[in-house]
Amino acid sequence: MFAAMSDDGMPRLLEKIRDKSAEICVIGLGYVGLPLAVAFAEAGFKTTGVDSDRSKIEGIRQGETHIRDGHVEIKMPQLVTRGGLSASADLESSVRRADIIILCLPTPIDDRKRPDLRIIQDGLAEVSSVLAAGKFIVIESSVYPGFTQEVAKPILEKSGLKAGADFGLAYSPERIDYGNRQHYLTEINKVVGGINETCTDVAAELYNCILRAGVTKVSSPSVAEAAKMLENIYRFVNISLVNELAVLFEAMKIDTFEVVRAAATKPFGFQPYFPGPGIGGHCIPKDPYYLEFKARQKGTGLKILSASARIDSGMAHHVCRGVRLTLRELGKKMKGSRITVLGLSYKGETDEIRRTPAIGVISGMSEMGARVRVYDPYVPEITAGRRRYRSEKTINDAFLRSDCCAFLVDHKAFQGLDFGLLRQNAAPPPFVYDARGIFNGPELARRGICYAGLGRPSLLSRDV
Repeated sequence: MFAAMSDDGMPRLLEKIRDKSAEICVIGLGYVGLPLAVAFAEAGFKTTGVDSDRSKIEGIRQGETHIRDGHVEIKMPQLVTRGGLSASADLESSVRRADIIILCLPTPIDDRKRPDLRIIQDGLAEVSSVLAAGKFIVIESSVYPGFTQEVAKPILEKSGLKAGADFGLAYSPERIDYGNRQHYLTEINKVVGGINETCTDVAAELYNCILRAGVTKVSSPSVAEAAKMLENIYRFVNISLVNELAVLFEAMKIDTFEVVRAAATKPFGFQPYFPGPGIGGHCIPKDPYYLEFKARQKGTGLKILSASARIDSGMAHHVCRGVRLTLRELGKKMKGSRITVLGLSYKGETDEIRRTPAIGVISGMSEMGARVRVYDPYVPEITAGRRRYRSEKTINDAFLRSDCCAFLVDHKAFQGLDFGLLRQNAAPPPFVYDARGIFNGPELARRGICYAGLGRPSLLSRDV
């Protein structure tokens, strides 16, 4: 059984978790690791966050956060000042001091869309080099089923210690929805799977200290890893389904957003997903390829995933095509037109641009000869193709002389726009392309603004 035993037979680490004397080390201080470190420090644990980016470390030491998270922005400075939360670039010394080590490291895909595990493997190797008996390791990074036992465990056991006997090991997938203030980390149930029953119990006890939503224990790390894959692939497939239908409904002059809202009135058996210019972010666009990699190893295929990936990869082109066709109806050509792309992040109210659909849309429009400008209140610049685009300073600057304003993200700042300014500043006739169903198309058309939208009928002002 993992961990040295106390007089009453209870693992000493379990006692330390319950009295909050266990020290915690969170490796990786991105949008997952930093909120997690803050949550443990807020719960009363002495917590150290580790990252190789020294600018992040220095910022945290000054009480400044590099992620958009209102809770972290409020709580972190207090926790740093009180000494409950610290930050370090020295992984080895931080691991030596800690009782519990949680890895929140990136697990990207390479250019051939295969799992790229170098970052987390390097992190595990560094932990292994200073691993001591009695410590507990939790992996939160998104990985394929089997990773903890097939990859992580052998790396850690190079320390000469045995997982499940000398040190604890468990997997608990992160479930943070970056930018979602309604479902914060502490309000989301956590799945935990240890390599044995004791490890599962210790991990569950640990997370119960910070969660109001509780913990779900599963029989193994592989089940927890598979659950994470299912959660994200479920969204990937359903968004791709709605996007494929949006292309059809758009051609039939049916409003896809109205269709989804109508279907969502059914109280069972349906969950609404809405169309968009593509699927972005760190997890959802790449997790299907992690499971596809494992499927190939097992000699099977995942046809629905392959089809969904093809649909997703074509959405940026569909947006570009929609803009080009509407410009043609207005007597303009894509080549030479001034198009402003508004919304560079992958979803509303965030600054996250990893795998954002905006990159594909900007690149596609540029390849068609458009003169592209960009605006996002949260993202100062973005690189698409080989060019760097700097965000316009204000939305009025974004409107200025634009032949088309293409909205790709539903930021709240876009939902109450003064379209009188658009009419005044845009090139005539003013044209809005709406990839997220933000605006009321008929209302814009009545106000003299040409409207086209992904999955929606186009409405030229002359048609109203």
